[in-house]
Amino acid sequence: MDTPGGYDEHLCKMMRCLRYLIALVYRARKFGFNDRDEWEASVRIQPCTAVEPEYLFRSRYHRDSMESAVQDAAREAFLRLHAQHRDELKRTEFAHHP
Repeated sequence: MDTPGGYDEHLCKMMRCLRYLIALVYRARKFGFNDRDEWEASVRIQPCTAVEPEYLFRSRYHRDSMESAVQDAAREAFLRLHAQHRDELKRTEFAHHP
């Protein structure tokens, strides 16, 4: 990603385009091993109305920092939601993302 906020920033922008106005909720968990720590993270996207689904995406791998685990969870959410809402995003800055 070419912005300082990475996937988290792009996910927030895309969610605004999709009219999800409630803030994303991130959680991170640290695992301590003998000589190193590893992190996993999740992002919860709460619906604006009762008919919309709630989403929960997790980082795919344990990471060496909380920041990288959060970016991994945001990337997972971004890619899966983009694929699911491709038609709604056709006329936005997200039209040409993979």
